[in-house]
Amino acid sequence: MPNNVSRAGQPNGQLLPLPIPTPGAMGLNLQQQNAILPPIWSIESQNTIIDFAGRVAARLGRTTVSATAASGQIRTIFEYRTSTGASLPIVAYDGGISSNLSAPNTNSLVGTISSVASGRWYFSNFLDKAIGFQAGQKPIVIQNQSGTFSNIVESSGSAPTGGIGTAAYGRVWGLAADGHTVQWCALADETDWGSGDSGSVDMRKVWPQGTDTVTAIFAWNGTLAIAGLRQIVFYGSTDPSVLGLDVTQMLVVDVIEGTGVLSQWTVAPVGETDVVFCSPIGIQSLQRLEINRSRPTTQLSKNVRDTLIGMLAAENPANITGVYSPTNGFYTLSLPVSQYTWVADQRHRFQDQDGDEISRMTRWNFAAFSAVEFVSTRIYYLTSGVSTGSVAKLAPGTDESNATFSVILQLPWMDLGQDYSARLKALKRIGWLLFVRNSANITFKWYTDFNTSGQATSRTVSGGTNAEWGIAQWDIDQWSGGLLLDLINIQATSTGQYFSLAIQTNTDSNFAVQQGNLLAKLLRLA
Repeated sequence: MPNNVSRAGQPNGQLLPLPIPTPGAMGLNLQQQNAILPPIWSIESQNTIIDFAGRVAARLGRTTVSATAASGQIRTIFEYRTSTGASLPIVAYDGGISSNLSAPNTNSLVGTISSVASGRWYFSNFLDKAIGFQAGQKPIVIQNQSGTFSNIVESSGSAPTGGIGTAAYGRVWGLAADGHTVQWCALADETDWGSGDSGSVDMRKVWPQGTDTVTAIFAWNGTLAIAGLRQIVFYGSTDPSVLGLDVTQMLVVDVIEGTGVLSQWTVAPVGETDVVFCSPIGIQSLQRLEINRSRPTTQLSKNVRDTLIGMLAAENPANITGVYSPTNGFYTLSLPVSQYTWVADQRHRFQDQDGDEISRMTRWNFAAFSAVEFVSTRIYYLTSGVSTGSVAKLAPGTDESNATFSVILQLPWMDLGQDYSARLKALKRIGWLLFVRNSANITFKWYTDFNTSGQATSRTVSGGTNAEWGIAQWDIDQWSGGLLLDLINIQATSTGQYFSLAIQTNTDSNFAVQQGNLLAKLLRLA
C-alpha cells in the first residue's frame, strides 16, 4: 500500500468529517472514562439533565421560596394530602415544624411533640392524617390540616420507636427500637398496637440470608416490602378479595437476595409498577430486580458504579435523599457530604450490550438535605443551594439571586472510527450546534492523546437568534427551522491519535447541546 494512502483507501491529507448527532446523550460513563468510546457518552456532565428530546441540557434553576428563614437547618419537606385533594406543605427543621414554605419560622405545627431537636422526620400520608417517624420517638400524627402534631398516644400496646416506617393498606407500619421487629397497628387506628388485628414480626427469624438490618418499609404491587441491606422480603395475603393486606393471612410471597436498600430516604415510587431506590452498590429498579432476579447487582447507575459507591461510603445513609420527579422524568440522589446530586434519567432507559437496563446519568455539583415534588402543583422543592433554614424550588431560569451556574460537558476520548484509529489526525475545526436562549460566554476545549492540559478558546453567544449553517456541514432536512440554535465553528490546531472535546459555560436553564462536528486531516500511521 502506498505510504500516502490509508488502510481505508483514503489518501493522507484528506479532510475527515466526524458528525456527532447527540453528543453525550447516553450520559456519564465513568467506568470507562480512560477508554476509547463513541461521543454519545460523556466523562463529565455537570449541572445537566437529559431533556425530553434526549439531549444534554442545563438543569433547571433554583428559585428561593423562603422570604424569611427558619432558625435551624431544614431537613424534610413533605406534602400532606387528604382524600378530598387538599394539600398542605410540611417543613421540618432542627427545632421546629411549619406549614409555611415562605416563612418556615411561622405557622408552627409542633403541638405536643416530645422533641423537635432534629428536623429529620420521615412522613407518610395515612387516611386523612399524616404520620411522622424519627428514631427514639413514638410516631407523630396530625389529625387534620388545621391541627398540629402530637406523639401517638396508645390505646393498646406500645407504638414503634425505631424511626423507620410507612402508612399503607389502612395501617401504620413501623420498626421497633430493637431494629429487627416490624410492628403494625389495627386497621385504620394508629393508636392500637396491642389488640384487634395489630401485630408484629421479628425479621431475624425471616431473613433468608441470615441477620440483616431493617432499612426501609414500603408498599409495592399489592405487597409490603421490608428491606434490609442485603435482601428484601415481600409480604402478601392469601385472599385476593381483601382490599389491601389481610394481616390474619399474611405470609412471605417473594424474596430478593443479594441486594437491599441503603436508606428509606432513597425509596421513590415511579408510576404504579416500579420503585427506584439506592442500594449499597448504587441506584436500582425494583421492577428490573423482579424480572432479572438472577443478577441482583445490576444497577441503573452501572456506568458510574465505582465513583458512586466511593461517595456513598462517606455518607450517613440517614442523610441522603432520593426522589422521583414525574414532571421532569428523573430520579435524583443527593449526597450532602460529597456535595453531589446524581440524576438518573427515567424517560430514556436503555439496554446495554450485557442486556442490563441502564439510566442515562448526569450530576449536579450541589446536594439537597431534602427534596420532594408536590403532586398538587408539580413543583419540585428542595433545601440546597440556599441559606440555612430556607427552601428553594426548581424552575426555569437562573439560580437564586439571578446567578448563573456552571454547565460542563466533556466527551470521552475518540479515534474518529476504526478505519482511522491507528493514524495521526490533524484537528482543523470543531463545530457545535447549541440551543441558547440568553447571552452566554462559552469556553470550548479540546484535548489530545490523554493529555489533561488541553487548548481552549471562548466565544460569546447572544442567544435567541436563528441558526445558520451550510448545507454541506449540516443535514438541512434534519436541522432546518432551528429557532434559538447557534452554530459555533472553532478553528482548532492540534495533532494526535485521540481527541476529547468539552464545553463549559455559566448559564441558566435555557441551554442544550444539539449536535457537534469535528473536522480533521488524515496523516501517517501513529
